[in-house]
Amino acid sequence: MNNFYIGEQEEVYTKVYIDGLDFLQKLPGRCASLAFYLANRVSDAGDTYGMCILITQDTKKAFCKDLGWGSISSFNHALTQCVKYHVLYRIDKCFYRLNPYLFGNGQWEDIVKLREEINDPLFEGMGNE
Repeated sequence: MNNFYIGEQEEVYTKVYIDGLDFLQKLPGRCASLAFYLANRVSDAGDTYGMCILITQDTKKAFCKDLGWGSISSFNHALTQCVKYHVLYRIDKCFYRLNPYLFGNGQWEDIVKLREEINDPLFEGMGNE
């Protein structure tokens, strides 16, 4: 009988692509803070709704508390900015996809598929290598 050592399982993480750091750094107001916060809460790229998050009135309240933001209007403004600057894509009411050119959560092949699906000209030339 062979005994194999199985080390600790790797922690869940989200990638931030170097190509996108300069872009994220230039975002107005709380947009970048919200993007980094939501990046840790999106689904895996390989899931049915890859790199998506449901943002309801209740989750907004919870997120504001976590972020230390006093009002939902601050959250709504940052959310609007994130959509305007293509950090998030609105898929449906209360349902958003994080930009896979800026962040990655899951297998590279799945992230590339999301990039191809989105095909955002603003990020043309950001590596799919």
